[in-house]
Amino acid sequence: MEKRKPKIGFIGLMQGLYDSFMPELTDRQEKFARNVITKLGSGLDVHFKAACKTRQDVEEQFNYFNQNGFDGIIMSNLVYGPGVNLVRALQNNRLPLLLANIQPVSEVTTEWNMSDLTYNQGIHGMQDTSNTVLRTIGDNYTVITEEWEKPAFASFVNDWSFSAMTLSELKKMKIAFFGKMNGMHDTIVDWAALMRIIGPEIQEVRMGELY
Repeated sequence: MEKRKPKIGFIGLMQGLYDSFMPELTDRQEKFARNVITKLGSGLDVHFKAACKTRQDVEEQFNYFNQNGFDGIIMSNLVYGPGVNLVRALQNNRLPLLLANIQPVSEVTTEWNMSDLTYNQGIHGMQDTSNTVLRTIGDNYTVITEEWEKPAFASFVNDWSFSAMTLSELKKMKIAFFGKMNGMHDTIVDWAALMRIIGPEIQEVRMGELY
């Protein structure tokens, strides 16, 4: 197996309703996404293109990550984004998925105004996102709820990313299976199930052929 960093795609969810009256919002929240990626450290190769505001945006990014050798996808709400935009992308996704339940600021203060509320609505957006994911693909995904600036967040995401990379590498494996003695029945394996669930290809080599 080659020595490399986990290759992870980052999808940041938004919507276009704010563009006309909060034109600064997209740049601000995309900067937040890049700050989050920086906090994850240099051990990961994380790719973030731009915020997803439409169904087409989401599907294009999911498709790109699935078609270009990525190990997994981290998805987070930069602000609230309609969960319905995710359905088709989730149905076609083959990569491990981590939902990052985070927002820029963890504490609400008396100085907050409506703009602050808008900048920090990722967590209640994630409720809709997670419900959509659950109803579309079941519970086969991971959620992290943590303050993004704390070491615990980076530690969890790094562990998950290396697990996702391990899954990718297992799917590339080829296992040589040397034939057993007929009638023993002690090493019976469902090769199709092994390939379907874990991923490696089995190549059988009979003892006579080996000899």
